[in-house]
Amino acid sequence: TAEAEPAVAGQIGDASLWLWNLWYFRYAVTTLHSSPLWTDLQYWPYGANLLLHAYGLTYGFLGFFLQPFLSLPAIFNLFVLSTMILGGFGIFVIAWEWGAGWGASFVAGCVFAFSPESHLLFTQGITLDHMSIQTLPLFLWTMLRVMRTRRPVDALLAALALTVTWGCDYYFFPVCAVLI
Repeated sequence: TAEAEPAVAGQIGDASLWLWNLWYFRYAVTTLHSSPLWTDLQYWPYGANLLLHAYGLTYGFLGFFLQPFLSLPAIFNLFVLSTMILGGFGIFVIAWEWGAGWGASFVAGCVFAFSPESHLLFTQGITLDHMSIQTLPLFLWTMLRVMRTRRPVDALLAALALTVTWGCDYYFFPVCAVLI
């Protein structure tokens, strides 16, 4: 009997694109020895620039190291779940640092992480590029710390959060620029 392929979280929709992204990042670096931001596999023979493609370099980089141990669908599912958890954690930390109690902060984080929007994106197959909005609370938290403490280490943390947000989805960079 044929073994069933592992399922991706939600509907397949854009998940097939993200599975290709995860695969291609590692393939370009290890097999082609080239930049993962260019491919000849699309629009052959001319190729395609993937710089503005819904890529998520952070996911590609992390997936590069996870692929020897996990299947692509498992990595994808891990990333989808982690965006929800990290987004909820970001809201939890913001609420807690601004005076909400532990319970209220926990509820706020859960409401954000498992909101109707997350459910809609999850069930419609619109995945990591849109679900990367969950990285914005962590960036917002670091920016609030910078404004409150004015410490260089917090500014570096904010720069790291901005870089991770940009690496998850390029389109959230302008959102962060507006927040700055």
